[in-house]
This record gives sequence, structure tokens and C-alpha cells, in this order.
Amino acid sequence: MWFNEYLLVLLLAFSLLNCSNSSPKEKASDAAAVEMARRTAELDELKVDEEGKKVSFSKDNEHYAFDGAQDTWPAEIPAAVPAVKNYKIVGSASNSGPDGESWTVMMEGGSPKFLEEYQQKLDKAGFKTAIFKLDGGGTVSGEKDKLVVSAILSDTQLILSIQQKK
Repeated sequence: MWFNEYLLVLLLAFSLLNCSNSSPKEKASDAAAVEMARRTAELDELKVDEEGKKVSFSKDNEHYAFDGAQDTWPAEIPAAVPAVKNYKIVGSASNSGPDGESWTVMMEGGSPKFLEEYQQKLDKAGFKTAIFKLDGGGTVSGEKDKLVVSAILSDTQLILSIQQKK
């Protein structure tokens, strides 16, 4: 994969996401930076929304999207995956390509009880699960058919990753 170019686009995306209240002159500069990043990474497409909260790009039949404004459970996540409630969603990312699709949901907060509670939800939904606990958090993961779900918990954040293989 084109890892260095991917990192360049991510750095650009997150810097633009943090500069959403730009003047017209700054917006023109941002547009030039977006085009330069697109060319440098040889992307087929690179888009940054006007508010600077959403970034998407594609290359070689793979599409990536980052949404810093996402504050609800993404509708595209397969229904078989138990939704996480009682955590504030602060952003999401998605990827689609020839091998399948993936989603990442970033949330604020972290409760040690989450790992066992989410493992129970995954078990009830028919996933084969594993849990690994640490003092300040841990992980819980599950696999069912072509779905893999992983949750990484710290004392300040929760990151849920879902992969669906084709």
C-alpha cells in the first residue's frame, strides 16, 4: 500500500479539520494545499468539505472518508454489529475496497465495565469473542462470518473498528 502518501493525506486532513473558521484567503490556500496533496499522493480524488469537517479520498479502487462532525452511530455499519450507546461519538472513518469495507468510530470517555458489557452484546449477537483487560482499559473483539469487531478502551476514549470482508 501507499503508506507514506496515506499519512500525508491524513496529516493534511486533520490540519484542515482544525482550521475550519478560515478567511477567504486562507480557504484559497487550503484548496491549493488539498490539490498539492492529491497530486503528491497520486490520488484519484481528494475532497474536503467547506467547513473542513469531512475529508474523503480514493486511489486504486479504494475509498477513504473521515468525518470529524459525525456524532451519531454511522448507518452504514452492518446491523449485526451491536451499537455502542452512552458514549459521545466524536468522529468516524470508513474505507471500501476490493477486499471489503471497514468503519472506525471514535468516542469520548471510558468505563472499565464497557469491555464485559460489550463482550456480552457480541456473544448474544453470535460473535466468537475474546477480551484482554489492563488497568486503564483493554480490548474486546469478536468475529462472526465475514465480520470482525474490535473495541479499544482507555480511560479517556473508546475506538471501535469494524471490518466486513467480501
